[in-house]
Amino acid sequence: METGRDITTERYLRFFSVTEVTTVTAADGSSYRIRLDLPFDEKENVSNCIQLKTSVIKGIKNQLLEQFPDIESWLNHIMPKKDPVKIVRCHEHIEILTVNGELLFFRQREGPFYPTLRLLHKYPFILPHQQVDKGAIKFVLSGANIMCPGLTSPGAKLYPAEADTVVVSFCT
Repeated sequence: METGRDITTERYLRFFSVTEVTTVTAADGSSYRIRLDLPFDEKENVSNCIQLKTSVIKGIKNQLLEQFPDIESWLNHIMPKKDPVKIVRCHEHIEILTVNGELLFFRQREGPFYPTLRLLHKYPFILPHQQVDKGAIKFVLSGANIMCPGLTSPGAKLYPAEADTVVVSFCT
């Protein structure tokens, strides 16, 4: 697969999928080619869809700002005030936050929100980054966990992050 930057996170690759190769342009002007190949059938996986009230949206925005402080200046662009915000409830206690039909964030069992791949490609600064070396790319794209040698060998970049912080792994 030819890609500029591939971002994989096991947690949401299990839930979202569109079988396609697409190019996404980030807010900073850089473009990324992504490929998603996992099954997601709306009829089988979605239990209901609820349009949220303004007070609930405000609470969710505050939660997103606490969790992702770097999106404060972009939050009104990601979730415009006048656009309808919905929660799509799926099986396995998964909730997907959507605006105008675009999947933005998801969470499981009232836990923290995680950005979808499309949102992460548009706004790559949402999560802290780690870079694995070239030798790990084929394994990561096949679904392997990222291990210490992939982050500490030459070609990799290990940036400081607090314990239990969700990070994005870039393969370049």
